[in-house]
Amino acid sequence: MGPDERGGRGGPPPERRRGDRNGPDRGGEAAGRRRRGAVVGWARRAAATVAAAGSWAVRTGDSVLAGLERGGRRARDGLLRAFGLRPERVTVAGVVEGSPGPVREAVEKVASVLELARRQLDRALPFLPRERAWRRAAAGVGLLLAAVALGPLTGGPEARPLPGARRPIFVGYFENGWSPLLRDSFPTLQRHWELVDIVMPFWHSVRPDGSVEDRGVRTEVIDFARAHGLAVVPLFNNAKVPESAAFLASEEGRRRAVRNISALVEKWGYDGVHIDFELLPPRLSEGFSLFLAELRGALGPARHLSAAVIPKVDVHPEIHGLYDYAEMARSCDFIVLMAYDRHWATSKAGPISPLGWVEENIVHALSEWGVPPEKVVLGVGGYGLDWPEGGGKDRRASVVPAYAVEDIARRHGASIRWDAESENPHFSYYSGSTRRDVWYQDERVMAQRVALVLKYRLRGLALWRMGYETPGTWTVLRDSLGPR
Repeated sequence: MGPDERGGRGGPPPERRRGDRNGPDRGGEAAGRRRRGAVVGWARRAAATVAAAGSWAVRTGDSVLAGLERGGRRARDGLLRAFGLRPERVTVAGVVEGSPGPVREAVEKVASVLELARRQLDRALPFLPRERAWRRAAAGVGLLLAAVALGPLTGGPEARPLPGARRPIFVGYFENGWSPLLRDSFPTLQRHWELVDIVMPFWHSVRPDGSVEDRGVRTEVIDFARAHGLAVVPLFNNAKVPESAAFLASEEGRRRAVRNISALVEKWGYDGVHIDFELLPPRLSEGFSLFLAELRGALGPARHLSAAVIPKVDVHPEIHGLYDYAEMARSCDFIVLMAYDRHWATSKAGPISPLGWVEENIVHALSEWGVPPEKVVLGVGGYGLDWPEGGGKDRRASVVPAYAVEDIARRHGASIRWDAESENPHFSYYSGSTRRDVWYQDERVMAQRVALVLKYRLRGLALWRMGYETPGTWTVLRDSLGPR
């Protein structure tokens, strides 16, 4: 997900890095996936919202149990109020009023069916067993009905989806730590857990044969997340070895990988899976999309599935060609757009995450590939890169956590500057006789990314990774998002 020279996630050979402008790009391969009509696009977003609500409903069901115990209708009313809606104003007619004409007609035909389902649930809830599993299931059903009836319809095609109607979600990537500088993410999670919806620990790698390598599962992290209501969705990457992810090319290989991943989900009680496969050849694109669809089927609707993707604008097709955004979005709850590494460890020194480039890639995913905004989480880096002598193939940069950058500048008497074009911070200093250039991402960059998420009504933000960021990053998140 980010540049980590110690974690088996290091960069590719120089000729295959993301920022290579050579070769075709800008959506030529996406010509057949351009934006559909308003009705089709709206209907897809509605369907995606309902599907995404499945796993979310189970995780949040406990929060409405008390209301359910007071009776079906009162529980429903309490649920509506929780989403800022007044029960007396929510009617089928009002819900469908803002939808496109052809869809409105179709919805009106099934409205009576939905209303009947709601009434039957109202009658059944008081008589369900009081065991916790039954009660959580009932809560989940109530939430799903609310999502169907209200989520995609209350405000027409541009309505903010459920979940996330009240605030964008925040995803925190997690590593166990490799050194005092590249430190453990756990203390950061413990300090700021109330702002985090999903924690994604990097604990597993999938080998070319579909077997899975354990990189250090930590039960204390799982227990802490459970106690504080966080979803635990570990990251599975492709092991950085020759013929990485060869299993994608065959049905049997994909089946083996899906089986092994699913077994780990059951063993550790994970809430889902996050796939981060990078730097694989475009010829594996179809196999990768099939793998995600098969994994989605194995996990079932109650568990989360998401995947990380490399941006496509101004990135060589050999780097981004694996990712069919549209197909991935059909299988996943969301995709994480890794909007960083515009300049990388073996490139010339330069901004890691230029604002204009990030926004171009958001628009590209939404318009050229037709990905619904509620299926996009914007990835934000919490690190910097320190290049010697301007960088390049033979002058590789070092990864520097953003929290340590200001100390480097202070120790060397360097002034931090703000680049007006990229809207990224940077500075230069000398180590002996060697000039070094540092570009990084701080709380100002995070504030920009929050603004983009709100502007395009994306699902949320993901930070690579917790423990690298500046302290001010959490102030921005607290002020802009608030606790979950």
